[in-house]
Amino acid sequence: MYKLVKFAISSVITSLRFTQFCLMLMALLTMIDFILTLMTIELPSFIQIVFDYIYTIQSLIYKPNLSIIPVDFTLVVAAIEMLILAGLMVYVHNFVIEFEQVLDKVQKDSNRRFEQKFNKQLEKNAVKIEALNKQFALLYDVEIEKNYDKYAYENKPIDTNIKIVEYRSLFRTTMTQNFKVVSQQLTNGTLLFFENINDCNEVFNKIYEFSKLAQQTLKPLNVKFKLKTAVCIANKNDSKENFVPKLKKLLNIAQPNKIMALGDFKNKYTTLKEQPYKINGIGEYSINNETIDVYTLEP
Repeated sequence: MYKLVKFAISSVITSLRFTQFCLMLMALLTMIDFILTLMTIELPSFIQIVFDYIYTIQSLIYKPNLSIIPVDFTLVVAAIEMLILAGLMVYVHNFVIEFEQVLDKVQKDSNRRFEQKFNKQLEKNAVKIEALNKQFALLYDVEIEKNYDKYAYENKPIDTNIKIVEYRSLFRTTMTQNFKVVSQQLTNGTLLFFENINDCNEVFNKIYEFSKLAQQTLKPLNVKFKLKTAVCIANKNDSKENFVPKLKKLLNIAQPNKIMALGDFKNKYTTLKEQPYKINGIGEYSINNETIDVYTLEP
């Protein structure tokens, strides 16, 4: 709308200037025709017809009748009226320019207020995004295998499947009791969402404590306990297609009882004030035509 009004104003200003020029030129030519008429010099008929038309119109408006001087000043009056009209158009021109300046000022003020509102909205969005970026996701799974190398005949046989279910549930309970976490069961593994990235060191502490305690508890039963974990920056509202396949890839290549991490988590972790866990890069892996950097977080 603003651009349309600006275009209209520009067109009016151009038209006014062109009209002023035409009126002044016609006034000059009319005076020349008047002088030539006094000198009894005739112009070509196709030119004279224009001034005859001006004379006719002016006669209908006003025709001076001076008995003292036997000269017809009708064309002179027409020329003077043209000059007066051209002069009056200067005020119209200035009014249009002032209107344009007011319009520009209003638009500038509107843009300023819109920019302020837009910047405030950006700040709010940035706060929301930052809040979402503080959340992180952890995918975990438990594996328990019999240790045939240290098989003892006196030990009673155990059902590893039951133990796996037991320790999966026990680990989830440990996390939910100590942190604000949302749990989602997947086909392979359980997905946990934590609200605050600043809690990650405490989460890692619990992971390593749980893993160590489980290994000690299951050692007399001659079984191997493996807790596989993988973390990335994500929240429960994100599309799982963007990060779950990557976390599953990390579980497939996971080093038992060590925390695996994607590059986004590694980058976020390096910004924390406290970084008691060491970050080790273990390589690049391909998934769905995308290369991902994989790291471990170890005490």
